[in-house]
Amino acid sequence: MALPSMAVAADSQMVKRLKVMKKCELCNLSGADLSGMSLARANLAGANLRGANLEGTDLSRANLRGAKLDGATLKDATLTSADLRGAHLNGALLTGANLKWTRLERAWIRKADLRGAKIQGTRFTGATLEGADLRDTNLKKTNLAKVILRGVNFSGADLEGHRFGGLNLSGANLTNANLQRANFTKAILIGANLAGANLSKASLDNADARNAKFASADLTGASLRRADLSGADFTGATLRSANLGGAELVGAKLVKADLSKANLQDSKMTGAISIGAQFIESNLRNSSLLSADLSRADFSNAAMGNANLGAANLHEASLEGANLTGADLRFADLRASKTGGTRFAGADLRGAKVTKEDLLYAELVEAKLDRDLMAALNIEPKKKPAADDSAATAAVPSQKTDLIPEKIEKTKLSVALVDIVTIPPSSDEIPHARLNWLYHAGDGSGRLFVVDMRGKIHVIRNGRVLPTPFLDIGAIRSKYLYHRHFETGLSIFAFHPDFTRRGRPGYGKFYTVHTERGSAPKGSPLPRKFASPIEQIIHVDVLIEWTVDRNNPDRINPASLREVLRVEQPHKSHNIAMLAFNPTARPGTADYGMLYIGSGDGGDTIYSGFVDAQRVAQDRTRPFGSILRIDPLADGDMPYTVPQDNPFVGKPGHLAEIWAYGFRHPIRFSWDSGGTGKMIIADVGQVSVEELNLGVPGANYGWSEREGTFVVDHEDQTNVTRLPSDDSKNRYAYPVAQYDNGEGTAITGGFVYRGKKNPDLQGLYIFGDYDTGRIFYVPVKNLIFGRQAKISELTLHYKGQPKTLLEIMGGENRADLRFGMGEDGEIYVLTKRDGMVRTFQPITGLQSNR
Repeated sequence: MALPSMAVAADSQMVKRLKVMKKCELCNLSGADLSGMSLARANLAGANLRGANLEGTDLSRANLRGAKLDGATLKDATLTSADLRGAHLNGALLTGANLKWTRLERAWIRKADLRGAKIQGTRFTGATLEGADLRDTNLKKTNLAKVILRGVNFSGADLEGHRFGGLNLSGANLTNANLQRANFTKAILIGANLAGANLSKASLDNADARNAKFASADLTGASLRRADLSGADFTGATLRSANLGGAELVGAKLVKADLSKANLQDSKMTGAISIGAQFIESNLRNSSLLSADLSRADFSNAAMGNANLGAANLHEASLEGANLTGADLRFADLRASKTGGTRFAGADLRGAKVTKEDLLYAELVEAKLDRDLMAALNIEPKKKPAADDSAATAAVPSQKTDLIPEKIEKTKLSVALVDIVTIPPSSDEIPHARLNWLYHAGDGSGRLFVVDMRGKIHVIRNGRVLPTPFLDIGAIRSKYLYHRHFETGLSIFAFHPDFTRRGRPGYGKFYTVHTERGSAPKGSPLPRKFASPIEQIIHVDVLIEWTVDRNNPDRINPASLREVLRVEQPHKSHNIAMLAFNPTARPGTADYGMLYIGSGDGGDTIYSGFVDAQRVAQDRTRPFGSILRIDPLADGDMPYTVPQDNPFVGKPGHLAEIWAYGFRHPIRFSWDSGGTGKMIIADVGQVSVEELNLGVPGANYGWSEREGTFVVDHEDQTNVTRLPSDDSKNRYAYPVAQYDNGEGTAITGGFVYRGKKNPDLQGLYIFGDYDTGRIFYVPVKNLIFGRQAKISELTLHYKGQPKTLLEIMGGENRADLRFGMGEDGEIYVLTKRDGMVRTFQPITGLQSNR
């Protein structure tokens, strides 16, 4: 026990000597109380002052080079003109300290508290201020060159005119800071928070500000040329007269932002959310706004020549006086938009959602329009001159409005649709919960598991939602999860068939797919990665293996995360939408434990405007437009293995993982567990036909050469033609049931009913239309290659009254319909709109039409 007292004595002697000599180089003063002392011009170079109390101490002009002041208290201390070069002040308390003209070059000031400190003229060159708190500080005339500022807190600080060029401010807090005329050229601001900051006339040219927050910030006259602002939040921000030429704004949020008179020429705003934003008199020439949400935005008198607005949402937007000469508006939604005086000269509006009334006062010289819209506007289509007699033998166009003459009719087959449970909301706004998939674990528990695309999988037990989610990927991968687009987020899951079999490699294993922005987190095991077919990468689909918590079967162990594969997606839609193990496969058979993965074509046609521009759906070297089949369990360093009975194993120029190809968007597939064992695949069509297919290994389902039983017109993606007489040579696998877009807009697959509560549904494959919410059925026995099965519509009853699903949902204009299945074979109905899980019940006096 003598040593501590000796140390105290030694410290006491050093303190006395310090008071007299003002000198204590390399001495140990850790934990010493030096508060209020006058140590002006003292020499404390290299001294150990860790945890020392220097509150109110006068250290002006003192030599503290290389001193260790970690965790020291320097509150209200005077350090004017002191030399702290190379000193360590990590975690030090410097609130109210006077650091005017202090030298802090190469100092370590991590997580130090400098709130209210006076640091005008302070030199920080080469210092590390990572995580430091500089709220409400005045940093005028302060040199921050080559300073590490990751995670620093500059909230409310006065940084007017500061130069941050090339500095790393990732994760920094600059809320409400004064950054007028500040220079952030080539700075790194990834995830930084600049909400409410004054950035007027600031320069952010070539800055990397991905996922940064600029909500309510003032960027009037700021320059953001060629800056990467992907995923950034500009909600309510002012960007009047700002220069964003060539900037990356992919997936950015610009809700109610003011970009009047801004320059956005050559910018990329793919998927940006700009609801209610103002682009009045802005320059958007050659910009890309593919699939952007621009509803209720104001583009009055904007210059938008040659802009790409393919599949953009311009519902109720104002385009009055705007110049859209040569713009690409294919598949855009222009309903209820204001187009008085809008110039669409040479613009392409084919496939756009627009009416005659929407374009009544617009200029449409040389615009490309759909045939029916041209007829409504009394515009004669231009006829292509026949170069030779071969024109006479061209394929005969199909009648677009009546591709499939047989209509889908409601039958006497009626069921009651009953509410089961409401999933907890993940948003205060509609949609409250984006329910996308429901399935069981196959463990006899009777539990149901349901996906909310915003990142949670909930457990339903005995009709109640458990308070804690089975999995919350939003909490685990919050920095990466991307769910802003209607097809992105946590989309699907599958339980390994060995989930309940102790001792088996698949015991407790569970698989999910979600979308992310950016690369895999550091330290993650390397998965198999498939590259985007083009340079553009909007997001990445990530397939993950998890293991259930050993102590709680209602929870996933988050530490068990293992990435299996990643697919870089060129566009926002038609991603990996489906995962499933074949429930009819028995242990010991070749198909047992093999994971089927439904991979869309990446939305290529929708966003490029050309039918399958990258030819991915017919490319057997890539996973797009295919159903893949793998053994997802790790094998040594391999994240998964390819089954040797896959059809393309060992074939040069073929991706071995492909089981079948030629799909546009195989959104759902399932197997009939009641004896037929048929695999039924629902594939979403382009603009003409929705398909039901039977799964066959190695088959080519035709897209993008075929849509349903029709030939795709590559010159006009809204048109299809009849099959040629020699079509059999192509060996395409055609649908066994199909409907045209006069009946609905997008198919969603379901299941063959094999439950017991609704006997009249027995043996029927239940599916529906995603948008309209119509629920269809077809007897599974009628699904036969070479034939077209008759599709019928179920009559729904709700609370004793016949109603449509949209009426049951309270008058929604779209359903976003999905189906699920319980372990007992009962089918569930869910939507991505209202958060309600529903199921079928028989009605007394139910009549069968079969």
